[in-house]
Amino acid sequence: MTLKIKTLMVGAAALALTACGEGPVGKFWFQPAGAFIDEGGFGNPTMNNMMAQMCAGQAKGYIVPEPVVALDPKSAPSNPAYYRGQVRCSGHLNGKYAQIIFQEYVNSAVPPSTLGEGGVEAIESGGGGG
Repeated sequence: MTLKIKTLMVGAAALALTACGEGPVGKFWFQPAGAFIDEGGFGNPTMNNMMAQMCAGQAKGYIVPEPVVALDPKSAPSNPAYYRGQVRCSGHLNGKYAQIIFQEYVNSAVPPSTLGEGGVEAIESGGGGG
């Protein structure tokens, strides 16, 4: 009986030690949780945006050669006016991009539905409509 317990203990210890190695058996212990779910495509757009805003790989004060052209929101659709300018990268994020995206998110909100019938109210009152 003691030999079986010792054998089981040695086997459990060996299994625990193989899980701590960096080989193919224990490689998942050295990765962030859920790393196997993201195969690289999930966070790439966000990372690319951040790298572009920080002018990654460029010198500080780098002026982007392609001009930025934007439609003036106050111009009439029949006579559109465009702004043209250069972007100078300081290499720092100042939060303006996040503010613009947040403002667009807030502006896209719609008021709650004014329908009085159906939904949770109908379920709670027992009038399921059927």
